Amino acid sequence: MKNRNEKIFLYALFFGALFLRLGYMFFLREHYFFYDHPSSDVDYYLAWSHSIGRTNFIGNKVFYGLPLYPYFLAILDGLTLGNLFLVHFIHLVLGSLNCVLGYFVAKKIFPVHIARISSVLMATNFILIYYDWLMMPVTLLITLSFLIILGLLQLSAESRKRDWLFLGLLIGLTILGDGKFLIFWALLSGYFLLGHAKKLDRPLVKKVLPLSLGVFLVLFSITLRNKIIGGDFVFISAQSGLSLFVGNNPTATGIFKNPEFIRPSHAGQDTDQQAVAETITGKKMRPSEVSRFWAQRAFEFIRHHPEQYLRLLRKKVIAFLTDHEEAYDIDLLLQKKWKDQLDINPLRLIWPLAILGLLLAARNQKGYLPINFLVFSQLCITLVFFLTNRHRATILPFLIIYEVYAISCFWEFTKSREWRNLIIYTLAFAAMFSLFQPKKIDPRVIKVLELSNSGPIYVERGMFPEAEKSYTEALKMRPLDVSTINNLGTLYALQEKYDKAITQFKKALVLQP
Repeated sequence: MKNRNEKIFLYALFFGALFLRLGYMFFLREHYFFYDHPSSDVDYYLAWSHSIGRTNFIGNKVFYGLPLYPYFLAILDGLTLGNLFLVHFIHLVLGSLNCVLGYFVAKKIFPVHIARISSVLMATNFILIYYDWLMMPVTLLITLSFLIILGLLQLSAESRKRDWLFLGLLIGLTILGDGKFLIFWALLSGYFLLGHAKKLDRPLVKKVLPLSLGVFLVLFSITLRNKIIGGDFVFISAQSGLSLFVGNNPTATGIFKNPEFIRPSHAGQDTDQQAVAETITGKKMRPSEVSRFWAQRAFEFIRHHPEQYLRLLRKKVIAFLTDHEEAYDIDLLLQKKWKDQLDINPLRLIWPLAILGLLLAARNQKGYLPINFLVFSQLCITLVFFLTNRHRATILPFLIIYEVYAISCFWEFTKSREWRNLIIYTLAFAAMFSLFQPKKIDPRVIKVLELSNSGPIYVERGMFPEAEKSYTEALKMRPLDVSTINNLGTLYALQEKYDKAITQFKKALVLQP
């Protein structure tokens, strides 16, 4: 009877989550002007996946981004014969399955009622629904995270070496989609080594060595691929140096901010980071040299401005623990009105309760440690680079599990009349809830984004007057926006209004030579 009830719950959970995700997708299709024109990041992944599946599977240069998700998309593209709706649908199914996986992870550590409530909150969470629709790496990374945590909770010192090797391969594969798993692997290996530091005993040989071998095989194969195909030894991606600089420079705020001298697109970053580096050094550079060039500039900032760097680290920690709208994707900003209405369990509520849940769980020696490593790894990757909402969203399901555990503890304190604990933790929650206030963005910024991104869609539809109106309205609010000025110039050129086009292009060149 118990197993039957659990099956009924899991079926209801999966199909309920899928219904909500499909409902939001169909709603956006009818009400979201940018539905068929998502952000440049989505276009970048789709273009890369098409290049993999339809042109050259192995590629012809070193990777300038993490390759896991584009290859995943390429496989889906092949299986669906290029049907974008089916690719969307598979993401929604995978996101719904994540709620089921979240149930099993929570059940392994906490009582079953916590697993049920947390999985329902995952199913109804707006941010998770949004990313399942958007077609970004978040959904896949959450799936792999759950599988890794379940593997760690399932395996023991007596498990076969082959099982630990497979887990290492899975972690190595996930590193190709999210750099925090490199830190996660280091923390996990360090924990195992500390547990067997006195001698190379049997558990160490059976766990750490095959696990590390699996990770090494994946990372070495990608590095070797970069050397053979691109002619350069690049560890996974040549983008890491620029990312380090973006997160650590005199103007850095802790939130991702595209450098002014590089076009705000993946293609622009890939090309311009090399062009700028070669202009400054006065020599041709390989991708690995370009990456080192930008990394060195980041280290120079850290070395020469230690006080400013410490302040920057503090900003990153604060940003990590707050709902910071500057860290949103463009699509999320453009859907903000619906987020404000539908996000019934916002990050501002989740973070304080999750921290309390983590502290309360520490009283019991259970299998929550891998989750802690994962959350801490996400914090570390933010401190090393910068915060974006989509990166942090990959740990959101685990925060929800801790959130529900904290609420359960509050209920137990009340039932058992542990007033002292109840008061202490309530005050702690109130303090954190006050500190973690959301950081709002100026509504005019969102309006400018809406107008400037509407222009190209109107141009594509041949609605030139509407496009011109969008661009000019955007420039009234942000007159120095170079991309909008350039787009307006292009619009005039398309209409053969060459004098007006030249005027706009000259403005753009003056602002950004």
